[in-house]
Amino acid sequence: MRKTTIALLILILSILIGWDIVVTSNAEAGDTFSEVILHGASRYLGIAYAFGAFTGHLFWPRNYSSSRLVYWGSFAALIASAGALLWFHELATKIFFGKTIVAVLIGLPMGVLLWPQKKPAISDQAN
Repeated sequence: MRKTTIALLILILSILIGWDIVVTSNAEAGDTFSEVILHGASRYLGIAYAFGAFTGHLFWPRNYSSSRLVYWGSFAALIASAGALLWFHELATKIFFGKTIVAVLIGLPMGVLLWPQKKPAISDQAN
């Protein structure tokens, strides 16, 4: 199944990149994937949050040997940080250049804590 998953990922990414190249070459503005996603995320911050959580899940594997205190303490700190960013959203928007990046930054560690991926062993990474 792993080879099929890799083949599907390559196929899907190739189609997405190919389509983005096609629409970049036309005269119409705002039709690339990045422009459509940014526009949607600007209107609905949940999209930016979901991308942050997905990125955290994919690229930040969690070490399962950490204690429950570290896990729940980190989770509480993230909730407090998210609350502070949302409470002081105007300041956060000025610091981080927009509300969408704030949502991504909140989603990133949430993807690690709430949707963890086990860190692969060194022998698994070679394959």
